[in-house]
Amino acid sequence: EALLAELSRYEEALPLVREARARARAVLPRQDVLIYQLGQDEVSVLRFMGRGQESKAAAQTLLAEEDAALGKNHPLTFAARHEMAWIAQEEGQYPEAEQAASALIADLEAVYGRAHYATQHSLNLLGLVRIRQGRYAEAEQICQEVVDTNSARLGVNHPETLAARGNLATALYKQDKLAAAEAMYRANIRSHEETGHGEQSDAVVARNNLARLLATAGRLPEAEQVYLETLAIIRKVMGEAHPHYSVVSSNLGETLFLQKRYAEARARIEAARPRLLAAMGPESPFVKTATERLLKIYAALGLKAEAAQLEQAAQAGQ
Repeated sequence: EALLAELSRYEEALPLVREARARARAVLPRQDVLIYQLGQDEVSVLRFMGRGQESKAAAQTLLAEEDAALGKNHPLTFAARHEMAWIAQEEGQYPEAEQAASALIADLEAVYGRAHYATQHSLNLLGLVRIRQGRYAEAEQICQEVVDTNSARLGVNHPETLAARGNLATALYKQDKLAAAEAMYRANIRSHEETGHGEQSDAVVARNNLARLLATAGRLPEAEQVYLETLAIIRKVMGEAHPHYSVVSSNLGETLFLQKRYAEARARIEAARPRLLAAMGPESPFVKTATERLLKIYAALGLKAEAAQLEQAAQAGQ
């Protein structure tokens, strides 16, 4: 199961991890950590597959079970709390995510200290939530701390360092510090490639973010090329059904729109939006962004009936 997940073969990994957990429950005592490690694997695989509602339900159940069997300060209980905060920010529930992450960080710091891996891991999540909230200066400060701490303790090419550096780059990008942000994104991509992880999820995110920056800078043909390369990687490794594909395709659609290639942009985003809706729900910022983009395209094409129909669907959560 772990190897299949590492290879992004989640459809194959999920039944295996579920079978393993069922067997562990049948033969191991209730307090055995393997039961809960497998539960965490199931939650992670569901999230990576884009099955947000299922992963949230599984994480809620897992957290209750771990709190009862292992105690509130067990590492796996902390991990389940982190997963819940992550899912909240993915769903666009930013106040909930902020509250959950902040409370978790306080508890982790009390148990492990500020510089501990787990504390820094959740601090990086809080930095991402700050970005989602538009609080970019605060996000920059938080992510810089995580980058500095992880670089010293784990190394500059450690996945946790790269994740924090990616968030730091986004905080800079959102403050129009484009040159510094671009350098960080490109450094992250190189690091992923040099460590043999150039086609994994974090590398895909780094490429997508670089393309968004290039589009913001008006370098639209460059942005389009990076988006196309990113989509090719996702198609190869994760498949077109993965939410990453639809997120990047929607972003590419926006870049095509900015080049006044309205028909191509429309096709991209009309295909992406229902997939994002099914995977993430109507409150997802990715769904809302796709809706806004489609409305702009319809306006540019003079498609008033299509725009009215889409607005009505969006209001109904469809």
